[in-house]
Amino acid sequence: MAKHRTGHLFKRGKNFYIRWTVNGKIFSKSLRDDSGNPITNQRDAEEAQTKFMATFVVADEATALQSIAAKLEGRRAELVRLHDKQNPPLPVAKAWLEYLDAPNRPDSGESTLHQYGFQFSAFADWMKEKHGETATLRDVTKEVAEEYAAQLNHGSLSASTCNKHLNLLTLVFRVLKHKARLTSNPWEEIQRKRIAPQSRRELTIDEVKKVCLAATGELRTLLALGLYTGLRLGDCATLRWGETDLRRGIIRRIPNKTARRNPKPVMVPVHPILRDMLSATPASE
Repeated sequence: MAKHRTGHLFKRGKNFYIRWTVNGKIFSKSLRDDSGNPITNQRDAEEAQTKFMATFVVADEATALQSIAAKLEGRRAELVRLHDKQNPPLPVAKAWLEYLDAPNRPDSGESTLHQYGFQFSAFADWMKEKHGETATLRDVTKEVAEEYAAQLNHGSLSASTCNKHLNLLTLVFRVLKHKARLTSNPWEEIQRKRIAPQSRRELTIDEVKKVCLAATGELRTLLALGLYTGLRLGDCATLRWGETDLRRGIIRRIPNKTARRNPKPVMVPVHPILRDMLSATPASE
């Protein structure tokens, strides 16, 4: 509680004085008006008393508020410690498994998740080496994120690979924000590296002919599939006989890229040259 100091008026001769006590020590002062003349009137003395003692009242209230704020902060820290004891922060070492089980993560393919896991493991190993086995996601501050990003940039990784690492960490921290009780995502403010564009050109018809004529065996068949169907390399390499109807001259294939989001097959006509090559290819299990 603030001490409500009001002071004590007394009169000596014709002039009024005020007396107050601080920590047991008595102080007194003569009261004067705005012109510096001694106050001799009771009413003027009371007004001067209120005005003079107001500074002490404000100081007492400020001290009381500071004390209350300190107590509230101490209580908040105590509650945080209690909550952490009952619900321990998410360790970095367990974060990847939690990410895989998270219902709000993107529906990534198996190969993408494999790459993500490799990238996160690299970060987890670094955190263990730099900050110990008990490090949690909440321990990853902006400064820690900058330190990890710096060692990525100064390594042998390309700008594109560095950016992919940082994007994956941004994703994991965003997905696990509530689980790990994060207040911010330290990876969002990390500057990505600029990727220098690399010029490419299409092969000329003569160059395509040379490549195809030089190819033999399975490579020749693979190139023919890509050339005559327009399918991606992954689809050509995994095409099954059950998806190929040589009698009708049709390939019925669900592209790998859209298989999870839209499992709708595409119908690709089989070029006569490709049909002759496939007919000469022995079917295998």
